[in-house]
Amino acid sequence: MRGSGAAARFPATPFICEGVDIEDNVFVGHSVTFINDLYPRATTASGELQSEADWNVEKTLVKKGASIGSGSTIWQGHDR
Repeated sequence: MRGSGAAARFPATPFICEGVDIEDNVFVGHSVTFINDLYPRATTASGELQSEADWNVEKTLVKKGASIGSGSTIWQGHDR
């Protein structure tokens, strides 16, 4: 998570990964999960384990005043 806005609330156990930006006055409910990988895989097409070079962080922006309900999964690359 790059930034947490002013007066943002995270009551318990959200998973906020790299590439997620959160603006002011946002509520993120219990057990919310953000996904930042468009094609999650353990290996490359040739069968080798993926490294950081094989992975691109996809960005997500949670905009001012948003509310995300408990148990939600937020897919990458969207403005909410």
